[in-house]
Amino acid sequence: MVEATCLKRTIYRLLLLTFTVLLLETRQLHADWYLGCFNEKPKDRAFNISAGNYIVSDTSGQECTSACAYLNQSYAATEKELCFCTNGSYTKYGKASSENLCNTVCSSSSSCNDTSYIRVYSTQDAIGELRVYGPQTGWLLQEVEFTTTRGEAGVNVSYTFDFGDGSYVLTTCPNTTHVYTSVGHFRVKASARTNMSGPIMASTWVFIQSSTGILSLDYPQEIVESENETEIVVTVSQGPG
Repeated sequence: MVEATCLKRTIYRLLLLTFTVLLLETRQLHADWYLGCFNEKPKDRAFNISAGNYIVSDTSGQECTSACAYLNQSYAATEKELCFCTNGSYTKYGKASSENLCNTVCSSSSSCNDTSYIRVYSTQDAIGELRVYGPQTGWLLQEVEFTTTRGEAGVNVSYTFDFGDGSYVLTTCPNTTHVYTSVGHFRVKASARTNMSGPIMASTWVFIQSSTGILSLDYPQEIVESENETEIVVTVSQGPG
């Protein structure tokens, strides 16, 4: 009984130690990716490249980081709903005196003309591009394979595949298969993200057809009744297998 109790305590301590190590690694990873809150000059920006009409829908900076990685920029910055990029020095105007300043919301457009505050991220390990591939046609009730390729990114990449028929799968594998139970055209959407960037999305189309054989007849245009035999060729185009 005592040995069993000691064994349970040992297992618990090992699990706790493993969890602590993973937590520290995650924090260090985030620390390397998020560089801090910095001063910015709206009239002469250090981050002088806009990521286009890009609205950051989350406060983590993941989407902005991916957008700047796609533009081959080294650093990304979020300022409210805006996203900016640069290959230059992100410390041009120095670090903000407090991290809380990046939570500041200007009461009017004129109050931020001189100095604003941005959250800065490194794009070194961000996913900047994703592509998904699959066959143009597939067969009903047969596996159809889809693969993805992406730009350089760090570890722990997760993927979501939406097969267009109401089903989807979450996986850490860049490839997957799916069996369709109805015929038609389907748009397959794939997305990838890490704890630093994403989601980046891509899509492709596949046409699913029935695997039932297609019957065709090859015969003369005009058949005249006679005592001679008339040859009729039957051709069957079958599905897979």
